[in-house]
Amino acid sequence: MKRDRPVPIFKDPSKATSPPLSEEARAECEQALGRALPAAYLELLAQEANGGKLRRDLFPHPEVEGGARIGYLLGVGGPRGVAALQILAGHWKYPVAEGVLIASEGPKALLLDYAAGPEPSAAEPSVVFVDMKHPGGPLCVELAPDFASFLAGLVDGTPTCDWVIPSEVRLEQAKASLVAAGWEAAEDHYGNHRLTREGLELRLLPNNERDGDGFAYVEYSEFPLVAQLHGEREAILAAAGGVGEALGGAAVQVQTPAA
Repeated sequence: MKRDRPVPIFKDPSKATSPPLSEEARAECEQALGRALPAAYLELLAQEANGGKLRRDLFPHPEVEGGARIGYLLGVGGPRGVAALQILAGHWKYPVAEGVLIASEGPKALLLDYAAGPEPSAAEPSVVFVDMKHPGGPLCVELAPDFASFLAGLVDGTPTCDWVIPSEVRLEQAKASLVAAGWEAAEDHYGNHRLTREGLELRLLPNNERDGDGFAYVEYSEFPLVAQLHGEREAILAAAGGVGEALGGAAVQVQTPAA
């Protein structure tokens, strides 16, 4: 049985890049920008994290090979907030004249484009992705007509397949079952109990620990063990059924690789 759960937007809300969002910070930021920020953007920053690394970090789009990958979102307020880091837009000269930068990884950036609105201060700008070093020349693509639609289209771009394993299956029991199914035990790493097979890596993570990215599986908090399969997407899809069988009927698949 597969049980779908919403994948969080941010990797670790406790590591927000700006202080908790306040009305004062919002007002100061919008005054500095000369723009009203989208309600969906402000709601995300207020309810989940005021900026930080994304777990849902990929926006599939036919004009962007492999999809538009966005590593993080800027928050509002502080030295690492939206207003303070607009200087990066000037440095890279992103081709969005009425844009507000909300993420930048050098030549690749995510901006709110206010040009399509009824007036420059329109509160519902489109969301555009820019790649200044695209092989065919600078690329500028509208990903979504508004921020809410952009959020709805974000997926977890990490090619993994996840299972949660209830308490009746212990760690050593799960490892033994996988070894019997042809997986080879590898050296443990940062609390990850690793097994490998044909270019794939399977990690068993006790849920009271964190993985190498510092992410706790809080959305699966009632389960003591998480299994995570890493590798090329097609190889993961081909191997997933066998892994599920080896883990036993108690394991519940909760995530498959993004399309």
